Formats: sequence, structure tokens, C-alpha cells
Amino acid sequence: MTVIEDKPWKKFTVKEIGLLHRFLPGIDFGYIFQWTDLTDLYQEELTCEEITRRWISLNKAVETEVDGQIEAIESGLESPLSVQASDGKIDINFMDSELEVPLKWHFDCHKVSSDTFSRQIVQPSLKVMKFQIDLNVSDTY
Repeated sequence: MTVIEDKPWKKFTVKEIGLLHRFLPGIDFGYIFQWTDLTDLYQEELTCEEITRRWISLNKAVETEVDGQIEAIESGLESPLSVQASDGKIDINFMDSELEVPLKWHFDCHKVSSDTFSRQIVQPSLKVMKFQIDLNVSDTY
């Protein structure tokens, strides 16, 4: 199990459809981002340098160190002004809580393998269902 699998899923809505996502900042100032519609699982993994390049292209007016960029992205996921999804890609617009300026971020995600989908989506769901069934069975005795 990787560390991302330990992160809880959070919900955001795109065109009235609920999607789940999770964001894991790395100790090396990179991140892993995943999202799912429960049919497919998408992921992006970026290094510090890749985050900085993308930040400069999307948010030229806001200069900050990469740790501030990651913090802003994570905060933007918590309370986005808008979210758009297309072909595995996610675009968010959000307000920076400290600077009070509008920012945007683009997640260029790719579909993961069916094995990864099974391990991270299907198997945990089945474990929860089994646990609930076991609880219900023990309640009847």
C-alpha cells in the first residue's frame, strides 16, 4: 500500500456530478493527486520543478515558493470557486486565502491501471461492505 491510499477521499462537484479526490503533498515538495468518478481512477504526480513551471504559466502575478504553491493548491481543492473535468484533466479556480487573489490550477491526470483501481477503489469498498454485513449478522444473534 502506498501512502496516497491512506488519505481519505474528499468530494467536489462538477456539473452537479459528485467526484472524489485526494491530494498528497510530498516531503520533496512534489505531490500526488487522484480523482475518481467511481468508474475510472486518474492520477497526476508532479515534482517540485514541474509544479513551479506550471505555477508560473498559470499564476504569473503571484510569486511564492513551492511550499506556498502546494499549500495554495491544497487550499483551492478544499474550497474551489469552480471545477471543470474533461478527459481525466481537472481545472480549478480558487481564491488564495492569504493574498485574496484569484488563482487557478490544472491537474493533467492520466487513467491508472485496472489493478490500481481495484486496489484503491473496489477492495476498500468491499471491505467496508463485509464489515457492515458482519455487524448486521452479529446483531441478529
